Amino acid sequence: MNYRIRINKKKESAFLKMLSALEALGVILEYERLDKDSGGHKQNKAEEVADQYRDLVD
Repeated sequence: MNYRIRINKKKESAFLKMLSALEALGVILEYERLDKDSGGHKQNKAEEVADQYRDLVD
């Protein structure tokens, strides 16, 4: 299943923590970030992003 969601920029840190937790549970396989400013899109595996924030999650 694929979902497209819009994140409040002020809450991005909390959202990334949630992604990390869901990735650890095996719920998320990958995500796609769409930035209107960049004009393109970037695909990242949740695991790669989660590694950056691993120290923030219990």
